[in-house]
Amino acid sequence: MSGDDSLPLCLFGAGGHGRVVGSQAGKAFGNRLCFADDVIPVGEEFEGIPIKFSGLKDIVGHSLIITIGNNEIRQKRQQEAIDLGRLLTNFIANPQNYYASAPGKGSVILQGAIVNVGALIGDGAILNSGAVVEHDCAVGSFAHLSPGSVMAGGSQIGDCSWLGTNACIIPGKFVTNNVVIGAGAVVTRDITESGTYAGIPARRIG
Repeated sequence: MSGDDSLPLCLFGAGGHGRVVGSQAGKAFGNRLCFADDVIPVGEEFEGIPIKFSGLKDIVGHSLIITIGNNEIRQKRQQEAIDLGRLLTNFIANPQNYYASAPGKGSVILQGAIVNVGALIGDGAILNSGAVVEHDCAVGSFAHLSPGSVMAGGSQIGDCSWLGTNACIIPGKFVTNNVVIGAGAVVTRDITESGTYAGIPARRIG
């Protein structure tokens, strides 16, 4: 399910993250789904999905999601798409597990992810397989929640931040922009300084 199912969907970026999104979006869009990629030649296929366009400027007649895992590059390419007037949409793999207002443009909510009431999801965010965003949380634009990560009720994560696999933010805590929370870490206090954090409780390591 996407924010605009009336148009075919183009995914810009056929790397690992793009193929995951493609394999899930293909169930809803079938042959109305394609990739664009400015490195891989037009005509190649991944998971049975053709590369139809070579760059953002070439994409016409399709809604668009930037499917690049790197937060900063995804943000840059999404802004390029906006400047070109492309029609950005979002994708929710399991609408029955999504109980909040619609996610921002370019965001993807993958299989098994749960988003509960009152949560806000910004533009270009990735909620990966099995991520949990509890009630009244806020996920910043171009943030990435890795598989199995958990944001407990009322917690927040900032723009371009990354919550690692099986990491957790306890209720009501805040993580600022441009932070990496390592796999399995537990955020037990507000994080107001950008950087990389790891451990239980999460501490700044770089």
